[in-house]
Amino acid sequence: MASEKENASIALLEAMSAGCAVITTNVSGCPETVGNAGLLINPRDANDLKIKLNTIVNDENKLIELQKKAQDRVKNIYDWNIVLKEYIKVL
Repeated sequence: MASEKENASIALLEAMSAGCAVITTNVSGCPETVGNAGLLINPRDANDLKIKLNTIVNDENKLIELQKKAQDRVKNIYDWNIVLKEYIKVL
């Protein structure tokens, strides 16, 4: 997801929930969404994207690690039951 501007991205959460290894830009919202469960690139930096793509294409262990971390992050942070409890705390 090579956005230049983003907020909390549903597309990233959906991809992570599906077990995809994600690459996204280091603009607001994206790093907070993926945490350590994805790779970050600089916006408009095609070489950085190429390097990160090569990382997950050529390193199966890294790919599997990111896929697992992505699913775990969604399950442990963004699950609706967890989100609801956090809203109740705030209210």
